[in-house]
Amino acid sequence: MAPIDARAARLRLREATAADAPAVGLLQRSVGFKAHSAAGWRWLFQDNPARAGFSSPPPQGWVLEGEAGVVGYLGNIPQDYVRDGVPVRAATCSGYVVQEAARGDSLKLLQAWFKQPEVALFLSTTANAESEDLYRLCKSETPGDDSFRQGLVWVGADRAALREQLHQRQASLAGPLSWVGAPFARLARRASGKAHVPRHPLARRVRVRDRQAVDDRYDELGAELSRQPGLRLRRDAATLRWMLSDPDAPPPALLEVERDGALQGWAVCATHHPSDGRARQLRLLDLVVRPGREDLLPALLRAAADHARRTGAGLLYAPPCGAALAQALTSLGAHPHPRAHHSHWLRARKKEETAGFAAPGTWQATGLDGDVPFCVEGPG
Repeated sequence: MAPIDARAARLRLREATAADAPAVGLLQRSVGFKAHSAAGWRWLFQDNPARAGFSSPPPQGWVLEGEAGVVGYLGNIPQDYVRDGVPVRAATCSGYVVQEAARGDSLKLLQAWFKQPEVALFLSTTANAESEDLYRLCKSETPGDDSFRQGLVWVGADRAALREQLHQRQASLAGPLSWVGAPFARLARRASGKAHVPRHPLARRVRVRDRQAVDDRYDELGAELSRQPGLRLRRDAATLRWMLSDPDAPPPALLEVERDGALQGWAVCATHHPSDGRARQLRLLDLVVRPGREDLLPALLRAAADHARRTGAGLLYAPPCGAALAQALTSLGAHPHPRAHHSHWLRARKKEETAGFAAPGTWQATGLDGDVPFCVEGPG
């Protein structure tokens, strides 16, 4: 990769600082992205427990700056992963946005991200159609699982889902939808009986908690999950408590199930208001169970659907995830929501290792991976 020579460019590339938060926020809101407050900026970049593993603080991101101010931004969020039980230090691309007039310099932000030291794996989970070519140019790959090409949807509240259908029909008269398309319209038409989560007798054992419930039980189960094959986010208690503490979003619901006095699994759900003004969704950000207790997945999903109904969310939505979880969720009444572009990309520092990370069945992702949880919007 050629070295970056920002001094010769008409725009200046530099590392982002907390002082850039207001300007970055304006840029992100201009394209419908979530913008973090000063408190959210500190939480996202200063409180992240994964920063402790670096010899020096990693960059908070990079900005492109011109005479008119900040015209481009890419956030950098370190995260701890494990692959087949071996720690992998990762960096997540977040909030990548460049004003249209400056798109010719977009690659400089991505190159700076890939050039940072002490990172073995680079991940993006919210890429859009405009950034696909840039990831390819930087030798990134998409996961080999077809599961990453679609999200999964269930009806939470029938009336809210029907309002969603009406919104879709009105929007379709004005032009193509930005990211929803026909699948949601088809879903709403099926609200009378399809795309519902089956009832499950063990759902009554699932308790709705908050982040204060994340204790050493999560360390124990997280350690067991980390020993399983594949690439997966490290789920220790400190990391989970941090992820569930976004000051710019309503507190997520933590659904947990115990049996024989031990934690057997959990789900994380967060309300989300899409930027195009559609009705509230409940996003299924995480769903894990102890190995050998896959029979509890239907109970946790049913509890999530019940929570969606209680909160008035018309739809329960699971972002694209790894093949094993996607297969289990599809069997539980999910309606597929195909994506028009690839949202998940990865690249290893040693480029010859990238194909191994992207191989089918390797990345055991959920919506907690990458920057998906940091993009969830609150009411307003």
